[in-house]
Amino acid sequence: MIIKIDDSYRIRVESYSNNVLEKRLRDKSGEFKLDKDNLPVWKVMGYYPSVKWALRAYSKLDVMDRVSETTVQGYLAELKSEESWIEKLFGVVE
Repeated sequence: MIIKIDDSYRIRVESYSNNVLEKRLRDKSGEFKLDKDNLPVWKVMGYYPSVKWALRAYSKLDVMDRVSETTVQGYLAELKSEESWIEKLFGVVE
């Protein structure tokens, strides 16, 4: 099963305890890379025991993708904002 997070990230659920966080690669022009079969190219960013842990990893990567330079306080504030979104999501699900 594939869980789409956004246009650039997804979680591939392989089994109950194996969740793969993947990022869609871009070429130098910023367009999404395609393979020889014209399918998107995905890079494994990590393996996680649950969807919640994969989403936590995503939140850190997303902040690093969006914010090029910040202070420690700024980074922590962005991260807290991302993680509160995840906690709200799981509060609804659980």
